[in-house]
Amino acid sequence: MAEVERLQTIQQLQFEARDKAERLLRLWFARQLDLLTGQVTLTPRPVSLNSFNGTYEQDGERYFFKTHVEEQSALSEYYHAELLHEAGYNMVLPLRVVRQEGRQMVIYPLVRWPVMFDLMRAVETGTPSPVPAQTLVAAERRACERLLEIYRATGRLSSADEHATAPVHQLFWHRLTGGRLSSFYRGQAIPLPRVAGSDQEEIRFEDLLRCRWVVNGEALSRTLGELLEEAQNRLHPRQAALTVIGHGDAHFGNVFLEGERDYLYFDPAFAGRHAALLDVVKPLYHNVFASWMYFPRETAQTLTLSVALHRGRDGERLEVTHTYQPAPIRQAILTTKLRTLLRPLLTWLRDEGALPADWERWLALALLCCPLLTINLLDHGRIPATVCWLGLTQAVTLGNLGLLPWHELLADGE
Repeated sequence: MAEVERLQTIQQLQFEARDKAERLLRLWFARQLDLLTGQVTLTPRPVSLNSFNGTYEQDGERYFFKTHVEEQSALSEYYHAELLHEAGYNMVLPLRVVRQEGRQMVIYPLVRWPVMFDLMRAVETGTPSPVPAQTLVAAERRACERLLEIYRATGRLSSADEHATAPVHQLFWHRLTGGRLSSFYRGQAIPLPRVAGSDQEEIRFEDLLRCRWVVNGEALSRTLGELLEEAQNRLHPRQAALTVIGHGDAHFGNVFLEGERDYLYFDPAFAGRHAALLDVVKPLYHNVFASWMYFPRETAQTLTLSVALHRGRDGERLEVTHTYQPAPIRQAILTTKLRTLLRPLLTWLRDEGALPADWERWLALALLCCPLLTINLLDHGRIPATVCWLGLTQAVTLGNLGLLPWHELLADGE
């Protein structure tokens, strides 16, 4: 029963023994919520990297539930739907919330609108989609315009102490320093994709931290070790900032498309008052660059990636070449987000005298956290070696360059 109490057991079982996971969850509902349910149906989804969700039946009605299973949780409050609703977000409001440490569960009315994650994937793969690509891009544009309005309406200065309590930091600094980085990678060996003429089969993570990188012919100036040290300093939560009310984790797995027009948000586990630039990071990365994370084996089938390790007097150098590119629909979402949200956001922050001088580094280092710390890239049962290296390469590239390759889209905000 102790395993059931943690809920992480159910999250893991949903992919390999769903019937058992559903039985355990029905028991959990009875023990923890005094809730006698009929049918409980889990919905294992690629987007459920650190959570699970599904539906249950009670008295002839069906309800939707979702939970997070963060082990190194630094949050005191998980669900803030009412806060977002009052700020102007189109929200699915929860019917019931459990906020016990290690047992964070939220119950929603059942929503029958399609999820943006599924609609994007259909367009991305060329499978029949009920909503065309241009409709998805138009919805993103409206959402960006609305977000900017909310940011401006809710923006105010927060002290360093107030900002330090924002839940969104759990997605970045707390993952760097709270145990996730160490538990995923410290002391681990990373297999190298096989290269003709090379007898090197793996590299230790501690050695990887010191390597210089050349990615698709471009030399990157900072090592992963240097980036992680910089991130721990620059992303520290205790910094005064102009803050806004934000969702914090509005990737497309947490967004319905209502009436083929408007975003309907749910699961505000990391919502609160935090720096506006930090609010855009998770949706920017996950909605554009992270298909490999949700579909690692499918990605490996079409991905060409090679890694060469060179040793010299100046240390070790990794040369990585790869063919991964976001699909056209995701590139269209990126263009829309940069032009419609980030560019005017930078202008607004600058006009308010609140744009940090190091905002580009700050954004780059927050982006680094997404591919490196959302999932364990060394989960060999799930992540093929080439996809592991793609994730590492994205982390180092974003940490070095940030949005530099797309600066022309931000030109008016400079």
